[in-house]
Amino acid sequence: MADTSVAEVSENNVKNEQNIIENNEIDKTKEALSFNPKVLQRQFLDEDYDSLSETFIHILMHFRNNTYQRIDKNMQYFINSFAKNFLYFFTQEEYIPNDVHMGKFIDLNPVISNIIYISSFRTTDSHLEILLSQKKNFAKLLAIYSPRNKTRINRKVLFDTEPNFATQWYFCFLENYKTGCVAENSLVHLREHITYAGANLIGINGFIHHAFFGCTYIDHERDYLLKDRINKLVRQWEPAKQIVDNKPKARAKRKKIGVFSSMWFRRQSVYRSQHPFIEKLAQSYDLTLIHLGPERKDLDDEVFKDVKNYQITKNPADFSAFSPNEFDVAYFPDIGMNIESIFLSNIRIAPVQICNYGHPVSTYGGLIDYWIGGQDGELADHAAENYTERLVLIPGVAAIPTYPTYELQSPAVQDDIIIINCPWTGQKINYDHLSCLKDVLEKVEKPVLFRFFPGGSVHGNGFIPLERDIKDIVGEKHVEVMRDLDYESYMFAMESGHFAIDSYPFGGFNSVIDSLYCGKPLISLEGSHFYNRACSYLLKEMGMGELAARSTEEYVDLIVKMTNDDNYRRRQMKKARVANVHKTIADQKKVESFVRAVDYLIENHETLKKDVSREPIYID
Repeated sequence: MADTSVAEVSENNVKNEQNIIENNEIDKTKEALSFNPKVLQRQFLDEDYDSLSETFIHILMHFRNNTYQRIDKNMQYFINSFAKNFLYFFTQEEYIPNDVHMGKFIDLNPVISNIIYISSFRTTDSHLEILLSQKKNFAKLLAIYSPRNKTRINRKVLFDTEPNFATQWYFCFLENYKTGCVAENSLVHLREHITYAGANLIGINGFIHHAFFGCTYIDHERDYLLKDRINKLVRQWEPAKQIVDNKPKARAKRKKIGVFSSMWFRRQSVYRSQHPFIEKLAQSYDLTLIHLGPERKDLDDEVFKDVKNYQITKNPADFSAFSPNEFDVAYFPDIGMNIESIFLSNIRIAPVQICNYGHPVSTYGGLIDYWIGGQDGELADHAAENYTERLVLIPGVAAIPTYPTYELQSPAVQDDIIIINCPWTGQKINYDHLSCLKDVLEKVEKPVLFRFFPGGSVHGNGFIPLERDIKDIVGEKHVEVMRDLDYESYMFAMESGHFAIDSYPFGGFNSVIDSLYCGKPLISLEGSHFYNRACSYLLKEMGMGELAARSTEEYVDLIVKMTNDDNYRRRQMKKARVANVHKTIADQKKVESFVRAVDYLIENHETLKKDVSREPIYID
């Protein structure tokens, strides 16, 4: 049998952009995606298990690093051939990978899940059943057991068997949140996983941030259970027990603030919503940026006195980037978006530690003292429920989205089919909310196309599974899932729609501004957290509050009305076109109130520490 490869696919990619492999050269594709089943068979018979493992890991790593957004029959053939051979050998009882390779296979759990789903196998359920009947099956089970499985394995047995590998698997399993919330079975499976209380978690690994970040998208009402456990786990880790040398200068003319972020570059949504505050702080304070994670060349360091780097993968105990320091405040705009931010939010770096809406979810148990939120985006009587930090409320929503730079093209939009924009990043798409769209389709009187924009969040070949699941739920003829687009293409596609609808429970913010800027009204579903109330606030500020639904039924009815009633839709589109987006997002008084909040917390922190009240603090 000849080598199985994708040489044909690579040649077709030159001619057909629908089959493009993002960010990958053709020659590298040929080299990465080829194997000979006869060679695999010989390696297995010769008990050369290391070479067998290395071949599989090499191909799986290619699929982790290169996400296919379209495949043709040649690529489908290759994926089927790989899946068939991988699962056949992987479930042979004699084949036992060494511990290093086994750790890599467990790390690749989400990639394996995606590739098997793209293949004709769809899931590994039958292969799990084969492994369950074998001895020495433990680590191999962890590699192929994912949320897509209908088979359920007793987690207690896994943790009782070997807690170190089980802990690694526990967090890798949750990396599937990026696409796993779409199908009903996998969403239920993920929810079972984050609430499993019997897990004997030991140590931390590189995938812990997927659990910390992703659990809110999985179950926003019970995410606090897992976050609290992760925070405690981090503080038990030896590097977290170090004492940071912090000596603020009480009489300094300009106090100092350390800004700890992995997202301080212009295209990132954290930067877009937080930059005005940091820029204003720099007028009164000396700021140091502690960039978290791998070094980048595109950081915006304009307002910082100094820029330093901390990478947990290099040496977690090397605190030289921030110890010693003279910070009066340690400010974290985006806790949860990488492992460094989770780790450092559980260490006392400065007397006052503050977080904000970069990623708008409480740490639920970190060592952050205050959360600066918005009076118009929060329900004050939910403060103690939604935050373990003391909530500090300033006017507005305590986030300033960046004004779009796109030049409007005003493409003609016909009414023979209503295009509804869904600017929802991949992890925001879930089965429960997609079910609302099925209800819409039962009531509309016009042809409808839901256009999804999952962006670049569906790594590790999650795009095709995501697209397939959305179409299975909503209906293929009613769905278009856009590839990861550059900014200009994304905005033009948004302009080409009739109106937009927001995701839930994790809603949008900058995407709301994008929609309204393009003259497209947007319908939101309002909840009890900032991340599902910010959109409603922006709509109300722009005189479009009637589009902020308070219930699922109202949300569906508004979409149906916007679709069926041409006059109503045109009136709302006109409102969106004349809305003063720039004025709404550029209110400098709200930016100044953020600085006043920081001033107040520095001056009153010692008194506030003695106050056991969880009532919000209001700043004018």
